[in-house]
Amino acid sequence: MGRNVSEVAANELCTGCGTCVAFCPQDAIRMVETRAGLLVPQVERERCNSCGVCLRVCPGVRLESGLLMSCGDAFKGEVAAAFVGKATDKQLLAGAQSGGIVTSLLKYLLHSGQIDKALVTTMPDNQALRPVPMATDDLEQVMRARGSKYCPTGLNAVLKDVPKGSRLAMVSLACHTHGVCNARRLGLKMPAESVFIIGLVCDRMMTFHAIDHLVESSGVNAADVSGFEYRSKVWRGWPGDVCIRTRSGANHFVPKETRMLIKDAFTPVRCRLCFDKLNVLADVVVGDAYGFCADKEGASVVLARTPKAMEVLSAAQAARFIDLRAIEPRDVFERQRIDRRRLDWTCYMAAWEKMGRPAPDFGMDRKWLADRSRASIRPYLRRLKWASRLAALKDKRRQKRAVKRHLFLLGISRLPVVKSLVKRLVRRV
Repeated sequence: MGRNVSEVAANELCTGCGTCVAFCPQDAIRMVETRAGLLVPQVERERCNSCGVCLRVCPGVRLESGLLMSCGDAFKGEVAAAFVGKATDKQLLAGAQSGGIVTSLLKYLLHSGQIDKALVTTMPDNQALRPVPMATDDLEQVMRARGSKYCPTGLNAVLKDVPKGSRLAMVSLACHTHGVCNARRLGLKMPAESVFIIGLVCDRMMTFHAIDHLVESSGVNAADVSGFEYRSKVWRGWPGDVCIRTRSGANHFVPKETRMLIKDAFTPVRCRLCFDKLNVLADVVVGDAYGFCADKEGASVVLARTPKAMEVLSAAQAARFIDLRAIEPRDVFERQRIDRRRLDWTCYMAAWEKMGRPAPDFGMDRKWLADRSRASIRPYLRRLKWASRLAALKDKRRQKRAVKRHLFLLGISRLPVVKSLVKRLVRRV
């Protein structure tokens, strides 16, 4: 058998997006969960004819030539206008992760007949606790899909099942967006006649084991769990805490501080190598309104990137589905720490190459890279090596022990007295 996306997973570059599944002409690929808690493609050898389409479309290894040329600064993208706002439906807003803008836009697009299906991801009410992507026109399903799932999601795999000729709106992370844009650039056909991309701001995802760890941290017996939300506003309002529901209907909460503490422990290698926090190739981008609103009911930041996005946002506001106020795009970039993202990505890529590993090719113009002359790549190497070592552990008990040790050391390193000591030592050196 010739080359296929199996090698992408072997090189730790798979994003788990599912694009290869959607465009494999032999229907020879499916997404499977690994022992490391990742979602990767499994190729059926008997069906694969080594056509190479899966590798060509894969956003884990490359972006098609010229895709970033159209978006100005590759870390910021083109922005027609920026807003902060929220849903006008108070019930929808209460159950949303932030301002409920994404769900409100989907409701408006379905209500106005501009789309036939919404491609969303929902968390099922069962012990599996693994997100399920679906294309639906059911508003109840759209409402159930509210909130981010900070774990692998093979969203693009569903593209192959969308009714032919349908108009689609998809809610995607940057990796899903990259997959769709690669396919468009390559001229690959998909059933959907048109795709409107509502991109999410994404710092990173975590492996599936992060969910298992948070359930264990709650003290709830895994067999009693019937639902999971990464960020619920029920307990303390926005920005939300982890909520674990049991069969009895009770809610158990894990403080957001715990979720934030474990992020580094469960971040996969490939997320470290992603530059695109702001989903620069999407039509419209939605994220948390950090620094713009301290309201406990939540609000969202919105970036309109295309004329179609401006048209949809204006019409949705006129129809009173959403309430927006204009803000400066540069303020969004500042609060999302995009210059820091630029430096981190530049250093992670340098560290990955220093490890002798193949890196994804984004066709990035060097003028958008950060000056890392004053930055040490040691901490970047350390995080990459940790993620790679953890993924290589096949035994779950060993993984748990490694994570507990890692979190213990991480907790100690964040103590004020330790941080002060480290700063003194650095100054002396």
